[in-house]
Amino acid sequence: APGQYNWGHDGEIVACPWHGWEFNLRSGECLVDRRKRLHHFPVVQEDAAIYVLLPQTKGR
Repeated sequence: APGQYNWGHDGEIVACPWHGWEFNLRSGECLVDRRKRLHHFPVVQEDAAIYVLLPQTKGR
């Protein structure tokens, strides 16, 4: 079916809805261009809310 893609790594791959690039959630590596990589951030789930813990930057 159009738009359907099966990879075999259920829960380990995420696709960008804008350009369709796929990334490995464990390593951050892009499957289209291995030189590209996502940043990792810790997350916390509290009830129905999910919080991304971003690093502090100077001046904030």
